[in-house]
Amino acid sequence: MDNKGVLAVDGRPDRTTTISEIQVIEPIVQAQVATVQREVVRTIVMIPCKYCQGLMDQTLTVCPN
Repeated sequence: MDNKGVLAVDGRPDRTTTISEIQVIEPIVQAQVATVQREVVRTIVMIPCKYCQGLMDQTLTVCPN
């Protein structure tokens, strides 16, 4: 078997070439958090009690007074 080798070829690295290392870091992308706000508007209707005429919430079945 023939052993062939290439020596001193321009542009080809050899054992005396200095090797430099670089570190590649991927940028951190911050996720944008969508803020959802919900406003609840509740209207409380007050009605007079049949017996004492005091105001009470419309949803109540018994006078609180």
